[in-house]
Amino acid sequence: MNFSYQDLLPANTILADVLPQIDDLEQKKLNRGWYLRQVKTALDELNFETQFNERFQDIKLPHSMKIDIPKGVWNLRDIFLFNYDTDKCCQIGQSVRCFHKSNFLTQGNDLGYTARNKTGQQDPFTKIQANDANINFFNIQNGIIMFSVSCNKFSHFRIVYNGIASEIEDVGIVPRMARNAVVQYVVVEAFSALKARDKNFRLLWSDARTTLYTPKSKYELSTWDEAKYRLKTLDKKYKDDYAQYLAQIF
Repeated sequence: MNFSYQDLLPANTILADVLPQIDDLEQKKLNRGWYLRQVKTALDELNFETQFNERFQDIKLPHSMKIDIPKGVWNLRDIFLFNYDTDKCCQIGQSVRCFHKSNFLTQGNDLGYTARNKTGQQDPFTKIQANDANINFFNIQNGIIMFSVSCNKFSHFRIVYNGIASEIEDVGIVPRMARNAVVQYVVVEAFSALKARDKNFRLLWSDARTTLYTPKSKYELSTWDEAKYRLKTLDKKYKDDYAQYLAQIF
């Protein structure tokens, strides 16, 4: 489901709902840093399960043709290579997709590479369809993106990926449709931490966990599953357009 990033809620708004439930308005039972980490953890868990947080970055292609995966990136979705239009600043001109090549390993630009299957070193059971010197490809090894030499015709690349939520307190990071789930997640984790100090918190932890993970009724999902469903649901326009597309091809 798409949503406006202007409607995202900051972690401070979530804590305003959490702290009264814990009876810890002064944040003395657990410190502020701990609460903020739980908000981020809740978002990360929802993101890993639903992949709702899709982002992209434009990055200058280094001369070495190697670069560390940018911070906050997981689940790489696509890479495009492009040059800016020479007549218009920052306007993308020529662009191509960059394809993944398994087992491609290189020390850098013009230093050659190894792979199980390449021009001059063919797998006898696989036919190479083109000279790989003219193909734009990449691989990732130990957190480093490596590009083929042919990619040096381009100045930049665009990486499309699922991102991990920011840790900034006052910047919107929580989708409104997941607000209740994030609040309840932090409450559960807080009581879980506190019951290690005082067993009287165990009942509160159990009740909070039931509220988060147990279906509300035979026909209603749990708070956590409902948030996942909302985040994974396609927009109505996407559904309508896709249904029309399917109707035309059958």
